[in-house]
Amino acid sequence: MLYKQELSQVKRWWAAMEIDSKFPQFRSRVVEGYFWALGTSFQPCYALGRIMYTKVLCVVSVTDDLYDSYGTADELNTYTKAIQRLDIENIDGLPDHSKEISEAQDKFTNLLQKIYLEQPNNREIVRLVLGCVGRGGEGHSGQRIRDEILVLQRNNNCKGGMMEEWHQKLHNNSSPDDVVICEALLNYVRCGFRIDVYWKTLTERGLTKSVLASYDRPIVSEPKFSPDTKDGLIRDFTSYLKTLKVVHSGSDLESAIDICLSIPQVNAEVVQAF
Repeated sequence: MLYKQELSQVKRWWAAMEIDSKFPQFRSRVVEGYFWALGTSFQPCYALGRIMYTKVLCVVSVTDDLYDSYGTADELNTYTKAIQRLDIENIDGLPDHSKEISEAQDKFTNLLQKIYLEQPNNREIVRLVLGCVGRGGEGHSGQRIRDEILVLQRNNNCKGGMMEEWHQKLHNNSSPDDVVICEALLNYVRCGFRIDVYWKTLTERGLTKSVLASYDRPIVSEPKFSPDTKDGLIRDFTSYLKTLKVVHSGSDLESAIDICLSIPQVNAEVVQAF
């Protein structure tokens, strides 16, 4: 009964935004998102966390559709800047569907801030929810993930096997796991292509063979490179790792400082609380 009530609450929130009626082209992932959240934390005491997590997944799903299928380059550039700077005033030139999504994200951000400030006992839940969402990045960092892996493959003649499997995952759904995968590949190359070093780096960060195989675009092969590409691979993996960290690693000091410096105004009370 508790789970049914939580799902009903999220569905009412989704219905109130009128996304299905105004923009039927976007997918509704309320039920799928709630089951994902439920699988993460099923205990009754985490009800608020499940509800917030589901809302995050719904907004991310719609945003993913916007970037992949419905937004032009110019629209997405304006939209990205508005989200990065938390400035809803920058969306005036966008089409209606982008405005609606941007406003929904703005409302949800304000909700998280309100919960964090007014409900100290739930602050850890807010932290966990935010930790499940990639931080984004400046400019076209997200698109650079897709573009730069192609350049890396071309420069080092590694277009098949594990690298192609990873490329398909990156194109379909890049995640913080890709930072770990890139670090594992970099360590693998630096130590002279020792496969045990590759697996050691992955498993120490929780990425086992079964985890890699569970992705929508599974990674089941092991990396294999030509010895004469070592220097080029080290150069390109090092550069690519920085791009991945800009998008996914909020804990990375360099990228965190860069993104903070790009925001003209922040809520000082929230920053101090965090």
